[in-house]
Amino acid sequence: LLKDLQGLALGAALPIVDTPLDNLGERLKNVNDRQLDTMARFGWGLSTTLAELLNFSIILYRVRNFGSLINDHEMDGAVALIHNGTVEFGAAGFIMTTRRMDFMDYTGPGRLWAPEIMFRHPKSASVLTTIFKPYTAELWVSSGALFVLILVVSRLFCWVEHKVTATVDEIDNSWNSTFLLVSSAIGQQGVSRSSEWLSWRMLLFVSFLCTNLLDTHYAAGIVSSLLMPPPRTINNKKDLADSTLGFGLENVSYTYQFFVKSDDPVDRALCSRKLYQAGGRANFFPAEVGVLKMAREPFAFHAEDVRVGPLIDRFFSDDDKCALVFIPLLTPVATYTAVRRNSPVKELFNFGLRMMWERGHVNYLRKAWYFTRVRCLSETEYASVDLVPMSPAFMLLGCAFLLSGFLL
Repeated sequence: LLKDLQGLALGAALPIVDTPLDNLGERLKNVNDRQLDTMARFGWGLSTTLAELLNFSIILYRVRNFGSLINDHEMDGAVALIHNGTVEFGAAGFIMTTRRMDFMDYTGPGRLWAPEIMFRHPKSASVLTTIFKPYTAELWVSSGALFVLILVVSRLFCWVEHKVTATVDEIDNSWNSTFLLVSSAIGQQGVSRSSEWLSWRMLLFVSFLCTNLLDTHYAAGIVSSLLMPPPRTINNKKDLADSTLGFGLENVSYTYQFFVKSDDPVDRALCSRKLYQAGGRANFFPAEVGVLKMAREPFAFHAEDVRVGPLIDRFFSDDDKCALVFIPLLTPVATYTAVRRNSPVKELFNFGLRMMWERGHVNYLRKAWYFTRVRCLSETEYASVDLVPMSPAFMLLGCAFLLSGFLL
């Protein structure tokens, strides 16, 4: 009985910006539009469930924002209505700040606000990367030195055999013939001449064995590089600050204050190089504008995935979805249901919200209002090799034609 408010009507402030106001109560329950005023929709679901639990009714007051500081003694938006007693509580989840604690009290936890930086990762693979990627630089140098050594030893062997036995003609005794010999060993195509000398056969055996091992590992490296996703060069906000990508944030008041207060040198660099560019306006955009910029140009956008998920589904192709990368910028922040300072229902709200937490109501609402991250459908499709990875073969063939024509 002590936890029954007996149908008492309580005013609730709810920040609503994007949701149409006609039939508002039903619209706020529509999960399909969760990208619109996500914080308000989650808070409305939490508040209506709490109202059923504690037996009170809600008079909804729509406001334009959560509450920003006007001066040292005044705030606007939902915080102002809670502070002056127009409403008893805020239906949406409020981030706890020291400024707001002077205007209202906080009760139980609600939704976790966890925005991220998202962008289409630029392609980093090139023709030269495809050719040289299977081996490290040290292995390439060692392999080249080894085949130069084989070339010199083969030339020396042909010269000695020619002097000792006089069975090797001038053509076989030339550098061209020796080069073809080593090339045949590298290509595993056999040789055009033979010798009864054991040293020659040992040299031939070692050459073919070495090239066979190198070729096996090279082929395996090429295949794995084609099957694996391209390497990521932007893995954190420092990489983003040093990259050529543009950068912008969703126009949320909390993000405005973050860069002003942050002492992190990486945040400062990101702010000066990307966010507040000289001679232009700051890169704060609505969610739809930010997603469109991501789809049309090299651009990174900071927002919640629940806000931009449906927009990504609408504007991005499957390949672009597979190229999406998410990296954190802000630490995820918990939100809380706020009530008027010294409100008589504060402890009741604390009790009700914690009971909802224990019974799984909050977890259910989180699952209902969170957005499943966009799925990369191309990962399940057959991978085809395009012209770029195979272009080195055509380049080598073209160089061979040019060299042959020049030598003629």
